Amino acid sequence: MRYFWSILKFPENPKYEGIAAHTLDPKTNKLYTYSQELKTWHQDPRASSETNDKTLEEITREELYEILPLTARMDRRSTPQRNISNAQRSQIRRSGQVLTSAELGLLAKPLKQRPLTMPRLKELIETRSQHKRWTALFLYEHDGPTRRKAISSLRHHVALTTSSKGDPLDVQHRRKRFVIDGIKREYTAVEIKYVRHT
Repeated sequence: MRYFWSILKFPENPKYEGIAAHTLDPKTNKLYTYSQELKTWHQDPRASSETNDKTLEEITREELYEILPLTARMDRRSTPQRNISNAQRSQIRRSGQVLTSAELGLLAKPLKQRPLTMPRLKELIETRSQHKRWTALFLYEHDGPTRRKAISSLRHHVALTTSSKGDPLDVQHRRKRFVIDGIKREYTAVEIKYVRHT
């Protein structure tokens, strides 16, 4: 994974400047931009070749942890920002266009977020489950009690235990490999999906 940041500007409001965070997945060559509103990463329509552009500055994963809380939240009173927000919301319902922080190699502890409070989480899981895809919510450096606690929390989370169609939630953990800051790493991911009744 490669991580970037940029300055977000809107021509109709020259005084506005915000921070945006981006990730490039080298396996798919797709660029994703972080949504402060949804706490998810959204496929960016810009070509991944633009990561060589001076508008995106590459950073380390540790620097990304510091930048994420500072990223701009779209102001829905502004038409251009509302358009971005609407586009990101609609991507939740399209499989393959949204990734979680865990799926991009960001560890739960330094991330300091609570994935279970993510807006539209159930909608994201239902969309991906229709395509039999797991959704990773937590990523841990080491397996152990924290991972077991996360699995227990997911299994007992009332809002997630069944889908809107009544399908039960399945929870698993597995090892996932990433290349981060040029180094191969392996972590434990906690993943969920709805299993359709047969």
